[in-house]
Amino acid sequence: MNPLLGRIWDIWTNSPQDELLVMLDDWREDFFQDQTFLYAIDLMEEAVYLDDYNRVYTLIREFAPVTMSGDEFNIFLDIIQEAEYA
Repeated sequence: MNPLLGRIWDIWTNSPQDELLVMLDDWREDFFQDQTFLYAIDLMEEAVYLDDYNRVYTLIREFAPVTMSGDEFNIFLDIIQEAEYA
């Protein structure tokens, strides 16, 4: 299967929690030079597994790098809200 089609299929079929984890993994590669944010990613991943979405929200608001696009940031916040109410 085409990787792009596979990713689109995953978005449609994954839970919000799975999508948060996928985004965190992608960010690990995208922001590998920002050690502070990498540490925050580890903390966010732990909070996702514990279903503590308020903590995830707080961490992303505090530690999001300035080079992160606004769209990417807003999508992550939307997925956090979906996960909270799912």
